[in-house]
Amino acid sequence: MRMLGSRRNAGLLGAVLASLLVASATHALEDRRFRAAGKAVMQGREFPAQIRVLCSGPKNVEVQLSVIFASGAEAAGADVFFPFGTFEGPDGKPAPIAIEVSGAEGKSTKYRFMSAAGWFGVEDEYLFSFKSTDGKRLLAEGATAKAITASIVAGRSSLSFSFPEPGTVLGKAAAACQ
Repeated sequence: MRMLGSRRNAGLLGAVLASLLVASATHALEDRRFRAAGKAVMQGREFPAQIRVLCSGPKNVEVQLSVIFASGAEAAGADVFFPFGTFEGPDGKPAPIAIEVSGAEGKSTKYRFMSAAGWFGVEDEYLFSFKSTDGKRLLAEGATAKAITASIVAGRSSLSFSFPEPGTVLGKAAAACQ
């Protein structure tokens, strides 16, 4: 009987340790998702926006620009503001993204990137993903940024992003992704 109780205790201890490891791994994964808030402007309308950084080590860093709509219905009709469908999915065109990173010293650096795939992430947001090397460059530059602006022009339509004070969030992301 005593041996059966010991096995049961050992099994219970193993289950507790396993759940702690899973919780710890989940917490670590959550800690590696960073979001800097800003705004997006299309045809004079403002929408919430984010720069998102997802990482699971230095080789797997993903940086995205996100436009957040009020609802799935607004997102579904978003092509009246900007031709998101042109850039959506693996067959979509890469979006030309002009970025300006303003440092604390007043110095600005300009970049021109082409996005990787774009897509509607959940029903109320659209994501432009950066190619890995471009995302890492933006993350490194943005770690001390006072402001970041980005624009995407498609024909007569344009989408502008502005992120005031992104350096704190991107600095934490840059440190966590190394």
